[in-house]
Amino acid sequence: MSMQEILASIDRVTRLGTARSLINPRWPAQNSTLLEGVYDERGHVPPHYHDCEEIILCTDGEGILFIGEDPHTIVSGTALVVPAGVPHCLYNTGIGRLHLLAFLPTADPEFHWVPSLRRTAENAESPKLQPHVVEPERAVA
Repeated sequence: MSMQEILASIDRVTRLGTARSLINPRWPAQNSTLLEGVYDERGHVPPHYHDCEEIILCTDGEGILFIGEDPHTIVSGTALVVPAGVPHCLYNTGIGRLHLLAFLPTADPEFHWVPSLRRTAENAESPKLQPHVVEPERAVA
């Protein structure tokens, strides 16, 4: 299923879930951030990108992480690297909650939301993204 198909199937009232900072410059780290995300059934994070890479580890549940246009099934233990500047979004496809940890090597990561990925007749001519994807088996030693 493509990112556009999943976006089209999501209810407009879908819960996004919660995210909280576990480690940041106010805590022990000076130049890094560790976030915890918890997403209810059908919860999602809209398309966005960061100015730095992001390492995502699924700790419980299952979902789909789109990196660019490429879908990656995530389950407990899956780790993925999202390169800097590459749009990505997440959907909880399982029963129950989806739990993630996200590491960003910056003290204050910016979230750049990308509503234009929700293709319509007006922007259907947008070029397809060509992301660099690091597969889970290469991301975890």
